[in-house]
Order: sequence, then C-alpha cells, then structure tokens
Amino acid sequence: EYLEAARILHEKNPKLMFWLVGEYEEETRDVYEPLISDMVKKGCLRYFGHIDNVNEVMAQSHIIVHPSYHEGLSNVLLEAAACGRPVLAGKINGCIETFDEGNSGYAFDIKDTDAIVKAVEKIMTLSEGQRAQMGAYGRKWVEDRFDRNIIIEEYKKELKKIR
Repeated sequence: EYLEAARILHEKNPKLMFWLVGEYEEETRDVYEPLISDMVKKGCLRYFGHIDNVNEVMAQSHIIVHPSYHEGLSNVLLEAAACGRPVLAGKINGCIETFDEGNSGYAFDIKDTDAIVKAVEKIMTLSEGQRAQMGAYGRKWVEDRFDRNIIIEEYKKELKKIR
C-alpha cells in the first residue's frame, strides 16, 4: 500500500520523493524487488534497506509514514517524535498511542492505499512551519509519556502490585 501510494502521489506531484527503510520478507522478494527497482529508476523512491543510522535518515525526512499492520509499541514512531517529525501511521494499537491525532500526526486505516494517499495529501496541505510545529508537539508528547524514567516508575508500580 505504501509503495502504491508513493507511486500515485509522485504521479500527481513529481516533486514528492518517498524513502523506504527496512527489508522485505524473503518470500516476497519476487514481488517487491522489481517494483522497488522500477520506482527507484523513476525517481519516485529511494530504498535504503536495513540501516543502523535511523536518526540520520529521519533528520533528512519531513514526514514519517508508518503503514504497519501490527506493532508492539512502535519504536519507529517514538524515534520519529524524538527527531521532531510529524507522523502518519496505521490505526492500530502500538502506533496510535505514540502521537496525538491532529496535533503531531494522523492515523489512517491499514491495508488501504487510498487512506495513505489521503493522509499524505492532508499533511502536505500544511505549511512547512505547521509541520514543524506538529513535529515539536510530537516530541513533547512522547517526552511527557515515554521518557525512560516515567516508564521505569510505571514498571516499579506494577511490580509492587504483584509482590
């Protein structure tokens, strides 16, 4: 869905460039490898594969799109917030807890290309300054809820309950 949304959006606005970080499953190589190669050749997509320098890539990104079908707690979205980037993510547990709808990002229905397209179009109607404000709000949101010390204290409370 992300790749199809990127193709559609790039056709509408050739200035939009999409990045793809991470690997695909080996059993889907025959499907994704030619598609990704074609999109790279057309200038629509930059494919990174597996990287260890996520913060460097996010620092160069304007928006983080995370079209996951299932998550624990999404590190990608927490990292995006830490980098001050607004997010677009699937409406699933593990993602929606990491941002404040409308203030630091937007959620979209999973497995729905059109929903991703609409979410990207929606955030692209905002000015660069408004998107920067969303990113700053998202960083504060995550700091206030997911700071390591807050999490440790919550674990301690839970552990005391079971003693």
